[in-house]
Amino acid sequence: MKYLKTFEQKELDYEVGHYVLLTEDISILGLKKNILDKLNQYLKTTIGKIYHIRDHYNSNEIQIEVSYNNIPDDLKLFFYETGYGEMVFIFKENQIQISPSKIDLKLYLKAKKYNII
Repeated sequence: MKYLKTFEQKELDYEVGHYVLLTEDISILGLKKNILDKLNQYLKTTIGKIYHIRDHYNSNEIQIEVSYNNIPDDLKLFFYETGYGEMVFIFKENQIQISPSKIDLKLYLKAKKYNII
């Protein structure tokens, strides 16, 4: 996959409408630690839905736009609003766990809560 020719397409295991959960901490330069911790906690415990997938063909990086509901007011400035009223956050492909079923991610959250994973 690392040495794909420019005319070859990557095979994605996910699509718009699949569910997403953050698995690794994100970092934003210049942000206070307590606010960053709160943002990471929210993204790690709240299941989002893939809104749009951006594939940059000049690099191997894929950005995934994920929409969320019920975002706390103090965290809304980290999300952007689309023309359809969706609140979206952008992730890199390797930061998240993706599943077509919301139930799978709920089970993942429960397993993590009880240190099974």
